[in-house]
Amino acid sequence: MRALKHTTISLLILTALSGSALANQHAHKSKNETAPQINLAEEQAKWAQQQHAHELKLIEQRATFLQLESLLKSAVKNNHVSNNAELFLGLIDSLKGYPLQTDAMAAYLDARVKTVNRDTPREEVNALRTDIEQFIQQHASHFLRGKLEQSIFTLLTNAEDTQALAKLTPNNLETQIAVLTAKYQIEAANTSQTAENQSNDKNKSAILSEYEQLWLNNAELPNDAQLWAAWYSQGGRTEEKIYQKAEMLFGKNDAKGLEILAKELEKIDECKRR
Repeated sequence: MRALKHTTISLLILTALSGSALANQHAHKSKNETAPQINLAEEQAKWAQQQHAHELKLIEQRATFLQLESLLKSAVKNNHVSNNAELFLGLIDSLKGYPLQTDAMAAYLDARVKTVNRDTPREEVNALRTDIEQFIQQHASHFLRGKLEQSIFTLLTNAEDTQALAKLTPNNLETQIAVLTAKYQIEAANTSQTAENQSNDKNKSAILSEYEQLWLNNAELPNDAQLWAAWYSQGGRTEEKIYQKAEMLFGKNDAKGLEILAKELEKIDECKRR
């Protein structure tokens, strides 16, 4: 009796296992029957067509980029950059996906800066400054970032926005001179308006002291005519300071700097003889 039970149980287990195996085979067979067949020749043709379309688009965008560069140069020359903003932005938008789209926008911003002058509406100047600052923030690692940071100083200088320029933090020698010049102009204007206010004279002296340090430690300063004239007129350029600068230039073996210093001395001696 016990043997019969064991036999019955074994048959049940075998039946269950056989049913499961048949079900798996059926499912596997059904899966194989429904699997899509890949046509390699057709897929290669699709890929080649896509590549060809991509290459054609790049060629077209390259032509658009060159056209944009040419139009910007012409617009700068004729002072028509702002008037054609919609055209330029449309061309830049058509460069989506093109490696030089960011460069195209940078070139457009630079062109706008070049056409700004003292008569440009202040709202336009402020809007352009915002556009440049946003571009710098969005493309912090772009190789043109330094140039665009400098363009903010150029923008405010071209617009003769002395107040805004004086508040900027300079990042190189040229902008240091620009900021100092703006600060000096503000103090000079305040002095003429309030002749009895002695604090303006102190502020101007402090600015000229900063300029003196730049003059002493650099062979040549860019766009420093106004500060140099003010500093010189107040007796800042003494023989002691000339020798101090000469020693600095000798120490750096700066032959060009010494030549510039010698020409300055010749110019001053000529003015004294007149």
